Amino acid sequence: MDKFTYFTSALHAGCAGRTHWVTSCFSAMTHEVYDPGKHKLADDDAPKLIRDQAITYQFRIFRFNKDSHEVGFIHRENEEVKLVSLGELKPMASIFSFTEKTMVNNTVIPTAPEQAIETTYGNILVNWLLFFLPFGLKIPFQTGKLDGGKCDDLVNEKYARSLPKKGEERDPKLIYVDEYLKYQKNASYLDSWSNFATASATLAGLTPNPEVAKFIKTKLKELGHPPSVSELAAIEEQAAKLDKDLFKGTEDENFLSGKNIKVGRKKMFYIYGLEEGFGLSTIVEAPLSEGVKAEDLPDYANALRAASFNRGAQTALGGVGVKRINQIFQAINVRGDDCKDTEGYSYVAYDEKDFYGTYVFMKDGVRIPTEEEAKALLGQLVRIRSPMSCKEKAPHYCAKCVGTEIAMLPNGVHNTLAAISSKEMLIFMKAMHGRSLSTVEYSIERSIS
Repeated sequence: MDKFTYFTSALHAGCAGRTHWVTSCFSAMTHEVYDPGKHKLADDDAPKLIRDQAITYQFRIFRFNKDSHEVGFIHRENEEVKLVSLGELKPMASIFSFTEKTMVNNTVIPTAPEQAIETTYGNILVNWLLFFLPFGLKIPFQTGKLDGGKCDDLVNEKYARSLPKKGEERDPKLIYVDEYLKYQKNASYLDSWSNFATASATLAGLTPNPEVAKFIKTKLKELGHPPSVSELAAIEEQAAKLDKDLFKGTEDENFLSGKNIKVGRKKMFYIYGLEEGFGLSTIVEAPLSEGVKAEDLPDYANALRAASFNRGAQTALGGVGVKRINQIFQAINVRGDDCKDTEGYSYVAYDEKDFYGTYVFMKDGVRIPTEEEAKALLGQLVRIRSPMSCKEKAPHYCAKCVGTEIAMLPNGVHNTLAAISSKEMLIFMKAMHGRSLSTVEYSIERSIS
């Protein structure tokens, strides 16, 4: 049997939910030698729990003998249990790779198009577990790079958030709570693949790139003076981009990104950068790979003390804020669907996400704008339904004025407000860890309105 046919057959047999099967297929390992006397399949009429927990299962990978690299899978057909060959497997090689290309159509996974498209074995596995098994045909087959945020966005677009009332039929296009729980369970299961699916260390990833080091030294020399914070930020941002670009197309590309590049590799190999103490900011040019210089020790000491103080003492500011907000606002609820407010609140949005779940005074009435309409309204003064103008009997608000997100938890208004102080607490917590230096464009219009 060819390996793609084997893969799809194992999927339909439920093997994707077995960590052992995924590990044996997608990692380099020495497979156990098949022993007919030891490796016995559970009967088909055995309880599901026994079959699911069985060490020996349909499509499990075995070696034919200890002196051979030939592998196969155990299979029962017409009451006969046999080992079906998949061919020779090179030492320290896996049967499949998450990034290995293949073709797929709706005969393999029903959410895929009828016309075969190119994808990867990893994409098929993720689509099968996260979308097809929990939701059936409600989310089409997804290709390319998938992260948790993108998957959640796809689900949230169709999330009904509650089960239909007794006697009501389910909307075939919406996702319901019981389906969402299956999605969460399968998403958590993906964590069990971390020991063989995540990128590991490579020689290139553990060593500096001479081009990046040369770039930083050249830029600092061209300045002719100690860099300001903004000048240093510009140099570091360019260096991080250069360092990341040099890993494109390599096995390190997905792992060495974000903080790994901007903080870890930068401080270790290129330039330690800005160090903050108790109100003091200094620039340390020597990276850690060059050792700690005596003249830089006070800067390191100040930074260590400040980081510990932020995490140990300053987090109390946010913690106290959360408690006070909960005490003040815990009795405020969402009551009533619509207070019929006609005044609204004047508002200028700079991100289309600001309109998510928000009712806007449109030409054809008060409603939530579409994605295209939200983009067209950016930067314009509009009137929205807001708690600021809600006519519901104090101290409560109506569902239309607070928006769809807050209205989902009518007794949880205080949780939304407490998120402000929670953010403050998180900022001080993160001060303990390394941070990248970057600049953003400051908008007076957004800050002062």
